[in-house]
Amino acid sequence: MNHKYIVNSHARNQTEFTHGNGVNLYTKTDEYLDFMAGVAVNSLGHCNEIMINALNEQAHKMWHISNVFYSKEMDDCAQTLCNATGMENVFFCNSGSEAVEGAIKMARKFFQDNGEEKYEIITCKGSFHGRSITNISAAGEESYMKGFYPVLEGFKQVEYGNIEEVRNAINERTAGILVEPIQGEGGLKFAGWNYLKELSHLAKEKGILLILDEVQCGAGRTGKFSGFHWAEIQPDIIALAKGIGGGFPVGATLFAKSTKNVITIGSHGTTFGGNPLAMAVTNAVCNELLKPDFLKNVQVQSKNINEMLNNLMQKFPHIIKEIRGFGLMTGFMLHEEFTVKIFADKVFENKLLTMPARNNVLRLLPPLIIQESHVEQAGEILEKTLKEWKS
Repeated sequence: MNHKYIVNSHARNQTEFTHGNGVNLYTKTDEYLDFMAGVAVNSLGHCNEIMINALNEQAHKMWHISNVFYSKEMDDCAQTLCNATGMENVFFCNSGSEAVEGAIKMARKFFQDNGEEKYEIITCKGSFHGRSITNISAAGEESYMKGFYPVLEGFKQVEYGNIEEVRNAINERTAGILVEPIQGEGGLKFAGWNYLKELSHLAKEKGILLILDEVQCGAGRTGKFSGFHWAEIQPDIIALAKGIGGGFPVGATLFAKSTKNVITIGSHGTTFGGNPLAMAVTNAVCNELLKPDFLKNVQVQSKNINEMLNNLMQKFPHIIKEIRGFGLMTGFMLHEEFTVKIFADKVFENKLLTMPARNNVLRLLPPLIIQESHVEQAGEILEKTLKEWKS
């Protein structure tokens, strides 16, 4: 195929897939096991009948009607997400970047509506919140900001997992804390659920907002619909996307009782966010994710993957340095003398899709429908690659 009309924005693999089914992707000649899931997007795998039926049914009704009207599809999806998360209301958009940007924007508005000049957001080093100018400013990562200066003011980065650094960074201008419960792009860093509890207590103590970016770790990937449910807390604002649409572009910013009135008429908007097609698919996906047996299987397969990875580390301790992540957002760090991108390419040659991250980490982000046989197959491919790597 001729790719010259596509901008060179990604280091794309030249493999061209023709179709997918369940946890597998196919070229004209080969079958691959997909433990990447479109970067934690394809929650129900490829060409899932639940999604196909929801999309087809809605496609024969209406696609787009503008946000000057309500729709039953939006009402149903909003209720599903709020019931699943304990939040009060939701603003629908089209991506994780938009969801996080809306969260930041509304955190500032929340205080300025009350006459308080609070606008600074505390974020964590190693974070990733999207590619807009606001979101790269929030992350504060040089590799994202290079070429786009001056970035926006109003963000302070602290060490992820260090509650005292957060406490020391809070001042009279602080509006909130924005954190990924598990850092995805940053290398599957997971500070534990007690860290979220501490952040929640600190936010309440200081009268500021706790904002969670669950774009990658939400939508059932941890074994509960929302990662923060493990910490038994209630954040003020949540950003969701990726897995809630199962492959259909959708994002959502959710607001708790404390912040439910922050968006007012004219203060925020979107053309395509909340369109009936997206809502029908998202509602179908989320209703499937919320089934107790579904989430139970995620927890079971999470344990299976963890055992598989630890077995590999015992066999290849000179290559695998550390197991990282939680749930079906997991992987391992390679020792410094190895390069994760090269290793991921070798894994791909053995017909397994994985995803590199910063800090020399290989991510496993499979569809949430995987079974034990898929974990075993992935383990066999990884072991084969590690043996080849060793030799």
